[in-house]
Amino acid sequence: MLNLATLTPIQIDALREIGSIGAGHAATALSKMVRRRVGMSVPGASVIPLSAVNDLVGGPETQVWAIYLQMLGDLDGHIVFVVPQAEAATMVDRLMGRPFGTSASVDAIGESALAEVGNILTANYLIAMGELAHLKLQPSPPMTANDMVSAILDGIVAQLSEASDTILSLETKLLIEGDGAFRGYLLMFLSPDTLPKLLAAIGLWQPPGGSRTA
Repeated sequence: MLNLATLTPIQIDALREIGSIGAGHAATALSKMVRRRVGMSVPGASVIPLSAVNDLVGGPETQVWAIYLQMLGDLDGHIVFVVPQAEAATMVDRLMGRPFGTSASVDAIGESALAEVGNILTANYLIAMGELAHLKLQPSPPMTANDMVSAILDGIVAQLSEASDTILSLETKLLIEGDGAFRGYLLMFLSPDTLPKLLAAIGLWQPPGGSRTA
């Protein structure tokens, strides 16, 4: 059975490339929002055990900001954009045009800015996915959370009717003109029938009885 754990390198790279296209669209939208040049890239994609996500961002007790939404339309899944709290306040300063170090923590305005970044990034990922696969996709309204990464992931998994023990992680880098890069992770939880449908739509999988193109 096709699932995240059985993906080939070619299939994983195709999903990363979708992320890169979405990141490019997101960068354009963010540039207009902050009136500064913004670059976004997806340097890496990997399929990892759900238990390894905690270590990805520094350990289960690491405080993070997360923007969560559900994938609606022709595919079913959940997406969460995670930013380590240590970087979130600095990212907000840069997005808001504040001097470095102004925000010791993320205030209400900063939370709104982070939510908008996550919303723009995830929405554009879905747009890119839909355009390439000729599928109708749209995001649910985003929700924002600030907690330990383990608590956030447990909360998401609890909402899934069929939880997988692996997820797709897309490392994301945000570069604001004149500043360093900020990192985050776009994590995708896909329902069992979503991955075959998506890969078949972009020509990288065929049901049993056919031949795989990857």
